Amino acid sequence: MAARPRTAVIADAWRAAGIDAPAFTNREGRVLARAVKCLIDPLVLRPRDRAGLARPLLDEAAAEEVRRELARQRGRLEAAGEWFALLRRERRRRGITAGDVQELYFPRAYELAALAGPPGADAQERCAAMLAEVHAEESGAAAVREYLRDEDALRRAEADLRRAWRGAPEAVTPQAEALPSLLFALLDECGEIAARRGFGALLASGAPTAAGLDARGRAGVVRELAERLRAEEPGGAVSAHDPLAPPPVLERAASAAALDRALADRVRAALRRLRDRGTDEPIAERFAAEAARTAAPWGLESPAQQTVFCAGIALALWLRPLDASAPPEAPRLARELQARARKEAFVLRARRLLCEGEAVHPGQRPVVDELRAFARPYLARLWTRLHGRDVLGEAVADGPEALELLSGILRSVLQDQKQRIRRLLERSRTSGEAVRHAAA
Repeated sequence: MAARPRTAVIADAWRAAGIDAPAFTNREGRVLARAVKCLIDPLVLRPRDRAGLARPLLDEAAAEEVRRELARQRGRLEAAGEWFALLRRERRRRGITAGDVQELYFPRAYELAALAGPPGADAQERCAAMLAEVHAEESGAAAVREYLRDEDALRRAEADLRRAWRGAPEAVTPQAEALPSLLFALLDECGEIAARRGFGALLASGAPTAAGLDARGRAGVVRELAERLRAEEPGGAVSAHDPLAPPPVLERAASAAALDRALADRVRAALRRLRDRGTDEPIAERFAAEAARTAAPWGLESPAQQTVFCAGIALALWLRPLDASAPPEAPRLARELQARARKEAFVLRARRLLCEGEAVHPGQRPVVDELRAFARPYLARLWTRLHGRDVLGEAVADGPEALELLSGILRSVLQDQKQRIRRLLERSRTSGEAVRHAAA
């Protein structure tokens, strides 16, 4: 039997297993893409541990393995669906509005099902404890705000930034001249061995680190990289400042670019990551550590993370979902991701509206603007993911992991944009129904 798309295999296996979990399916009974991303892939099928299940096309042996695993976990998945409904109910009762409900609670519902089975007499207590853990970031945000209300603390944070950025950038290494070819070689690889070799060569060259330091000292580093790759420059996708400048201590609506995140925002994200690991740290120490990190190449301390971010910059030069297919001279991964982005239904609709000169709904305009300058949301999401790894000391291990991360960021950004449009349509539908009821 010919290989089939893994999404279709998972959908058929779900139906064949007879899993009764409406929380994870749409109105037609098809398993949600977000359920696959946040629950089935990372917790049930675990394609990172089962390489045969990670491919976009699955042969019959892999499909049978998917069917067996979903059938085996039918009871746990149904219990997870019940837990999700209870978590959502408790969330409403507490008036929590932060975060995407599915992304936050799908994996937690599965965790509760694995630990406790179906909900029992202590279900509300367990849900309350889980929500307190999930939304600990809110208390961390409040702690950061309270800390910065102290004028002395604010001055110390500003001094930490000045001290970190005071040193002159190091000279560019000779290997930096080879950076475009090394980046292209990595992004053009398809086999695991070749990807490991390409990533190893790029990391060993020190060129991504040198480019990050160079971008602190002079303007045009990203533009020159784009020119040498014969791609389109992503404009202010990395930062509104060229050369790079220290970020602000407090939030301000100046730029949504990856390296312009306020120091306070970085500290909050770091504290959340650390608390997820059961580690607590004085806020003053975390402010000093994050101030130092802002001055590191690309705002990341690990050379492996710097290498992946630099590869992401090169890749983002080619990602323009509203345009035609990537040119044949683009690296393999860029061609694949560009093709994948262009096939999304909401992207096809936006492209059709723009080509025909029709008006775009004001609520969808921000998403269309992001699709026009896709490098900005892509690199912002990539940097956030790498920053989290950097805080925890979890460096990207090798080429296959780096390429999978770069691919996953595209999926994540597109999914977020799709969800925003879906929420807009749901609100429009609800308001339309309200108008009809009022007229009646």
